[in-house]
Amino acid sequence: MPETGTRVPSCVDVDADGDGESDDSELNSVQRSSLASAFGAFIQNNRGADLSRSGVFVSGAANPQELNMVRAVSQFVGYAFQQQGGDIATTWNSIDAIFARTTFLSFTARAPAFLAESESGGRIVIVITGRSVGGFARNPYESPGDLARLIIHEPLHLLYPRGLSLGQHQELDARARNLLSGWGLAGSGCSAGFGFPGCSE
Repeated sequence: MPETGTRVPSCVDVDADGDGESDDSELNSVQRSSLASAFGAFIQNNRGADLSRSGVFVSGAANPQELNMVRAVSQFVGYAFQQQGGDIATTWNSIDAIFARTTFLSFTARAPAFLAESESGGRIVIVITGRSVGGFARNPYESPGDLARLIIHEPLHLLYPRGLSLGQHQELDARARNLLSGWGLAGSGCSAGFGFPGCSE
């Protein structure tokens, strides 16, 4: 995954289709460009890093290219969590999978993402509902910043009690946005919505 705008490219390796091999052809040109733009600072700071084993299992009803995007973003985020260490890293280590729903009828979802326990119990899954933070006309799988913010936000719930107050939830999301920016993943910003400000607000 090259960073754009530098004379000597900086790269990190991702495994977008989950086959165990890092190959840029797993992402289309638009996806590669948007990731390089959104995560350029991260790529520059972690040049040469192999992120492919830092994500979690990804599945769902989203189309294959959308699943590849989620998988790639989860590897950036997972690597950043691991580098952070402490309680932050512990929350990521508790996540077993991400389930990405289709955007079809996603407007019926109450939130763009939530944590769920698997039917067999004991496994914690991030469910991405396909509903965009930024409004019905946007596809969340086309915005690396929005996806990364969701994938950072949801594990942080494990640091808070259930039944958060609005103030606690806003505090949690502010923490997620600060991590997004601090980790170099906010190059494309993130959207405002659902009572939360965007990254530039």
